[in-house]
Formats: sequence, structure tokens, C-alpha cells
Amino acid sequence: MKKLIKWFVFGITVLSFGYLLYSRRKQLKERVRFIEEKVKQSNFTKDVKMRIEDTINSIKKLIDKNNAIDKNLDDDILNIVEEKIRKLEELIKQEERR
Repeated sequence: MKKLIKWFVFGITVLSFGYLLYSRRKQLKERVRFIEEKVKQSNFTKDVKMRIEDTINSIKKLIDKNNAIDKNLDDDILNIVEEKIRKLEELIKQEERR
């Protein structure tokens, strides 16, 4: 009976962790979509738009690639993605101020 309870608790823990990673990944994808829309509607130079689009594409690959990676690395990769998104948002703000 104790083994069954341990497996049950373990299963719930794994499912909870998976759900948190899934919801975080979904949130990051929404932020990337928002940045894409902002860039499309902007008056940035072609060079700036190309750089932002390249970065967005690499971010999308990281987010999608994450599904096949060990869960321990998953959080680290999502942290990197989140940092890249933050830098993109800062770049867009700087360009809008010009």
C-alpha cells in the first residue's frame, strides 16, 4: 500500500511539473507572437526587422525543440528563451523611441 501511495504522489508531482512547463512555454509563445505583430506594424529599418525576425525564429526553434529534451534541461532552456524575449522587447522599445 505504501508503494502505491508513493507512486501516486510521484505521478502527481510529475504531472504538476509538466503542466507548469507547458503553461510557461505557452506564455513565452504568446509573448513572441506579440513581438512579431509589433515588429510588423513598426517603422523599423529592414536591417532591424531582419535581425528581430532571425532572433524570433531561433527562439521559436528553442521553444519547439524543448519538447524532446530532458525535463532537467527544459527549465534552463526556457530561462534562456525568456531572456532573449526580454532583450527583444528592450530593443523594440529603443527603436520606437528614435
